Amino acid sequence: MWLDKLGLAARMGVKVVIRQSFFGGNYALLDQNLNPNPDYWLSLLYKILVASKVLEVIRPNVTQHEKVRMYAHCTNVERTSYPMGSVTLYALNVDVQSAVISTEFFSSSSIDEYLLTPGEAGNLTSKFVKVNGETIVMPSDKQLPVFVPRILKPRTPINLPGQTFGFWVFPYARAKICF
Repeated sequence: MWLDKLGLAARMGVKVVIRQSFFGGNYALLDQNLNPNPDYWLSLLYKILVASKVLEVIRPNVTQHEKVRMYAHCTNVERTSYPMGSVTLYALNVDVQSAVISTEFFSSSSIDEYLLTPGEAGNLTSKFVKVNGETIVMPSDKQLPVFVPRILKPRTPINLPGQTFGFWVFPYARAKICF
């Protein structure tokens, strides 16, 4: 739900969101041994991929009980090698059923997928997180991991499994608002 809070805050114009606890406690980004908890990885990917410019996500036929929450921003080109005009979509599926997200809106762009799932299949309380099926670990005390996207062809529908979330970068979206 932390990803939803970041998306809602950005959409509402909130410039800074502060966590209740950075260290220790049940809601911390780091555990008692200073190892990253799952929301640390989410926060890191968010900081790397998402720029401050918020884009509107228009979804037809959405009911008020929608269980897939989606947000879009210009991509952070200062922290990545993505070109100006790139767009980052991020979404979370709070349902147990998979959801499919159409990518027709950026038909000429490939898609870089960063899908986050529990480190232990089906265990939402797992202390570990996988990105595209690979468990994330801190390589050293002085280095962050490199996140390798899964590259999808243009127009490939995004499959968002139940109770997961992810980020999708459209590097060749050429969104004018993102230049």
